[in-house]
Amino acid sequence: LALMRAGVMPCYKHFPGYGGADRDAHHALPTIRRSLATLKNEDLVPYQRVFEGNRCRIPSVMLSHGYYTSLDRRP
Repeated sequence: LALMRAGVMPCYKHFPGYGGADRDAHHALPTIRRSLATLKNEDLVPYQRVFEGNRCRIPSVMLSHGYYTSLDRRP
């Protein structure tokens, strides 16, 4: 909240996370080989806790950019 009072917009990052990424997303698209259960039970837990009960005070969420094998299909 102090950041917002100072005119800086904070954000949560990187949703849904980079757990298990095989490379640095600043250099190439990472592949994240985590099961859907692992994503739900580990990676998404911090975000669920923030957003449940409308306790979120941070106005934005930065998305991660990666290829999640349990969520995406390559053409």
